[in-house]
Amino acid sequence: MHRLTARAGVVGDRAGTVVPDVVVDVDGGTIRWVGPAAEAPPADDAELVELSGVLCRGW
Repeated sequence: MHRLTARAGVVGDRAGTVVPDVVVDVDGGTIRWVGPAAEAPPADDAELVELSGVLCRGW
């Protein structure tokens, strides 16, 4: 599993929601969790990828 962190993340909903201090957990190419770092589930076995900018959905 990979845990991506960034200063902010654009969720991609119709409202254009921005989550500050975002965490995205990806397992086998599937997004398992997205949300604020303070609410992230434990992921001790995850490879941490710290991104310096804003994380947004790719098309």
